[in-house]
Amino acid sequence: MREAKTQLSSLVTAALAGDDVVLSRSGVSVARIVPLESPQEQSIFGIAAGKIPDMTDAQWEESDRALTAQFGR
Repeated sequence: MREAKTQLSSLVTAALAGDDVVLSRSGVSVARIVPLESPQEQSIFGIAAGKIPDMTDAQWEESDRALTAQFGR
């Protein structure tokens, strides 16, 4: 563990390169350094991205009519 404290940067670099980095204390494995999964690309559509179905123009027009009927314009 003491050596890991002084070599942390190189250990992280090794983990990012795909090496298996295991930390031991008194000869017993106690931790593993692994890279985080790449975050998914942020969508400009926010939390609804991928949840809004593709609709035809006719479907959008029907949706507009239904909303207008319910809420007025």
